[in-house]
Amino acid sequence: MGAVDGSTNTTVLKAGMRTKTVTPCTTSSQLVNNNNNNNNPHSIIVHSDSKNNSNDDVLFDRKVEIASEGLISCYSRCFYKIPLKENALTLASYVTSMKSEINLSNSYRREVIQKLSRLSIYHGKTLFKDMTREQILDFLDTLRKPEASDPLHKWTGTYNMYRMYIVRFFKWLYHHDIEA
Repeated sequence: MGAVDGSTNTTVLKAGMRTKTVTPCTTSSQLVNNNNNNNNPHSIIVHSDSKNNSNDDVLFDRKVEIASEGLISCYSRCFYKIPLKENALTLASYVTSMKSEINLSNSYRREVIQKLSRLSIYHGKTLFKDMTREQILDFLDTLRKPEASDPLHKWTGTYNMYRMYIVRFFKWLYHHDIEA
């Protein structure tokens, strides 16, 4: 279906009557509107960096795919929003491990992915293994609301849910080799 041009590191795919240039973030509407003059009128040229074609990226994509299998695409995108790839891989491994060990429901997986990716995004370039108790409490404090805006203290339910997911994740992270 496709061929790789080694000199320019592009992939040529057969599809349609016009040549299209597709970047990794090209949407289908951009694909339809993107006209490119090329000698082969039946191909799409996909430009990519050598980094995107490496085995690590393929492995990363596969792990994310397995962890977010059966969920809508916005949850798989959560992994790509995490600043550190190692954190995203750790989260994918956690979800996959939990999925195989206790058969997680889709709603629980959604919550885990959403909450832990938000924690990682909040702390930017800090690895999960390097996060301190103070950093985690700092993140949890962002969930607190002042008395004036939340007089019934409904934020405590959200706070406790995040806390539960985070505690369970860090127990797995530091002691995943111990059976319960």
